[in-house]
Amino acid sequence: MASNTEQPKYQTLEKNGNIEIRRYQPMIMAVTYSSRGGGFQQLAGYIFGGNESNQKIAMTAPVANQATDEGWQTAFMMPSQYQLTDLPEPESDNIQFIEVPARTMAVIVFPGWVNRSSVNKNRQALQDYLQEQGIETEGEPIINQYNDPWTPAARRTNEIQLQLSGEAHWAPASTDARQETAAAM
Repeated sequence: MASNTEQPKYQTLEKNGNIEIRRYQPMIMAVTYSSRGGGFQQLAGYIFGGNESNQKIAMTAPVANQATDEGWQTAFMMPSQYQLTDLPEPESDNIQFIEVPARTMAVIVFPGWVNRSSVNKNRQALQDYLQEQGIETEGEPIINQYNDPWTPAARRTNEIQLQLSGEAHWAPASTDARQETAAAM
């Protein structure tokens, strides 16, 4: 990723090889749900001007994917200069905004392509480490990809994240909540 691409802010609490325990600062995510993929294109369309004001929004990294009951959730972090009420409404009804509170995540970093094999291998390594340490997690793994599709496999950075038990979960912010927040300001 280009050095000027904003990434989530966090503090590393523990590090053991390619596994870290990180405390993330709050952030706003734009998310979309799909049963067959295509979430990246929807979110890219939004930040490239597919919104009520045709406003372009800077790309951030990583692109996050997580399995849900509805299929797949794909998410982009919104640049930190935005508040929830500053973001233009998406043209697509399938894009929502989530205010993600500060949270602590277990993370394994790995190079290469993200595929079923690499995800399963790294998720298992992370889960084994956490079990050995007596650290409990909850929720589905989040798969983060930091690079554009043209980056060679050996230079790619990917992560699998698991939320530590007891931490707050991502909660969708409804349009009504955005309007209530705006009215209170």
